[in-house]
Amino acid sequence: MNPSRVWIILGGLSAILAIIAGATSAHYVSSEKAQQAVSTAAQYQMWHSIAFFIIAWLSTRADADQAKWYKRAGQFFGSGIVLFSGSLYGFAFYGSIAFPLMTPIGGLSFILGWVFLVIGALKTSAKQSGH
Repeated sequence: MNPSRVWIILGGLSAILAIIAGATSAHYVSSEKAQQAVSTAAQYQMWHSIAFFIIAWLSTRADADQAKWYKRAGQFFGSGIVLFSGSLYGFAFYGSIAFPLMTPIGGLSFILGWVFLVIGALKTSAKQSGH
């Protein structure tokens, strides 16, 4: 399957899940703290779902070296969604803080994803830059 298509599918599915989580919390989560956790989780998830679409677009224009950095960025965005947003959803919906380090590790994953995206952009070949 085309790598760009994979990022588009992941982005769409992730966005759908973020919307479902937000809507579910509005109806089934009563505590203000839990609702705030879902709001934060869904917001981060949605932004990084959009980042998957950016990666898909950049990947269509990337050389092989850039593409590997964009792929790493997407992998870290995905792990950030699972760890960061997932841990906040677990807290909000189930009262679980079984793995308290998941949230900061997920946040670090988001940061690393953006670092790899920037590195990929900096890897522009001379051919692409017109030199």
